[in-house]
Amino acid sequence: MTGLMGWESVVFLHADILTFPGEDSAESVPMTPGTGPGWYRLIHELCRRLEETPKPWPVCTDIKVDRSGRLCFYVDSATDDQWKIIELAEELSEEICDDCGAMKDADAHCCSPKQYP
Repeated sequence: MTGLMGWESVVFLHADILTFPGEDSAESVPMTPGTGPGWYRLIHELCRRLEETPKPWPVCTDIKVDRSGRLCFYVDSATDDQWKIIELAEELSEEICDDCGAMKDADAHCCSPKQYP
């Protein structure tokens, strides 16, 4: 699939959410191994929707993949509305290939060998 966003672009567009103060300067949230570029657009959309809520926006402290292959987007704190947005993105991650960003389909094989052994 063409047109995948790069992680640096996502961090740049949503620096208020995806960077946190470090000892010397602000640091971007690292992508955990196993989190592929297919989810970058999902995370971009998640951050965009969070930015539509009233400030303060949550600051992401970690992004991981749980044992079932679902996105886990950890934040410092969030309002109820912000949590709903985060939970929706985490649920959607179960339907989106983390490698190519395509919707998963049991009848069709996407690019991810992890999904179809």
